[in-house]
Amino acid sequence: MTALIASTLQPADRRRTRILFPRSATEAVMLATVHDATYIAGASALQLGWDQRSDWPLHAVALQGLAELEGIQRRAGCWHLGALTSLAQLVDAEALHDAIPLLRQAALSIGAAGIRYLGTLAGNIGVAGDLLPALLVLKTQLDWLDTQGVRHRWPLTQWLATPPRHGLIIEVRVPIPSAGSHTSLDKLASRNAFNPPLLSLASASYPQPGQSDEVLTAIGGSGIAPCLLPVTQVLLQQTMPVRIAALGELLNQCIPQSHPQRDYLLTAGAGVLNAHFERYPDE
Repeated sequence: MTALIASTLQPADRRRTRILFPRSATEAVMLATVHDATYIAGASALQLGWDQRSDWPLHAVALQGLAELEGIQRRAGCWHLGALTSLAQLVDAEALHDAIPLLRQAALSIGAAGIRYLGTLAGNIGVAGDLLPALLVLKTQLDWLDTQGVRHRWPLTQWLATPPRHGLIIEVRVPIPSAGSHTSLDKLASRNAFNPPLLSLASASYPQPGQSDEVLTAIGGSGIAPCLLPVTQVLLQQTMPVRIAALGELLNQCIPQSHPQRDYLLTAGAGVLNAHFERYPDE
């Protein structure tokens, strides 16, 4: 989904927001382009943001009911997940869990059951949600429609770097990790109160015949842009104190200086990531 388009509406004017109901994904893109509208499905995160920022949109394109954006299928070593797949469906799909347990773990860690019922896979991507670190280390790809109705396939990393205006995610493709792969996921919350996670950390180790395992690490969280960390084999082969210091420096480059609990996240995050690597063989 695309970023929210701000408008001059005030919270009291939200009844004036016009909801548009397309008959197809192509029509949805057309409506979003013509009306400069945002896409909505469960809208759990978007509605909260609209209330907080006092910028309800003039138009929104509702995607629920578009069959081409639904479905969970396994094909050719990859899970094909419709954009409207709910977080609850990710949790409940047993075959998907057996093949990619990290994805279910990440979905289960998001909100309460009601939020998971409303929230969608593509919607979570669109609001830079808590699924992204796991999706990044799983080498996820996105199928999406541009404003001309042309279908593209991009790595998730490319989408996050240059999100296309009014681009509509159609399908999320998650490769099935090879045998011998290992994954980890942790979240750091506030030390002061029961709050949503401040920092999510995911990693994956993929065996490579005849060479060192490929290791991917990603972070995200409140006020933190989701991204892969450039963890190298040289770093992983260092002694523990040197490794933890290096991981802290990588986090230092990604966590904004203005973050209210930055020092805590740098120290605790480096320790958590080091623990991930300690679990993986041959690292």
